[in-house]
Amino acid sequence: MSITVQDVEALRSLLAELPRHEAREVTKQEAVALLASEIRAAQRRGYPPEELARILSERGVPINVATLRGYLRRTRKVRKTTKVRPHGADQGPAAGTREEDRSPADVPGASAPTTNAAPPAPIPPNRGNTTAGIGADAAHSSAALPTRR
Repeated sequence: MSITVQDVEALRSLLAELPRHEAREVTKQEAVALLASEIRAAQRRGYPPEELARILSERGVPINVATLRGYLRRTRKVRKTTKVRPHGADQGPAAGTREEDRSPADVPGASAPTTNAAPPAPIPPNRGNTTAGIGADAAHSSAALPTRR
């Protein structure tokens, strides 16, 4: 069977016109996550987790109390750890871009703080068993390293 350019173009327009695909099935955890705000609102109105688990189970989400509590705890943790920023919303400066968060070297026109401390002492020349004077290719050879006595 040969595929013509016309067939491809017809498929292209068909695929372009498809509506957004919505998942038909979700897991129990996804169902609880989708219903979390309503479940928490019912809890605030006095419904205990046992009754909410029973209601969910009767309506197609078979779940026990322990699992419901665990899923709700997970959705709360996710909500607390992720901050949703609306796209394009002005949220102020990003972390590390405020002037007080940057070091003086990062701030244009600022200089490092001055102190009356003495400059650091000079580094003494290498003495003893070191590899400082050995050439680069010999520094990695075990034969070039000094032995301990």
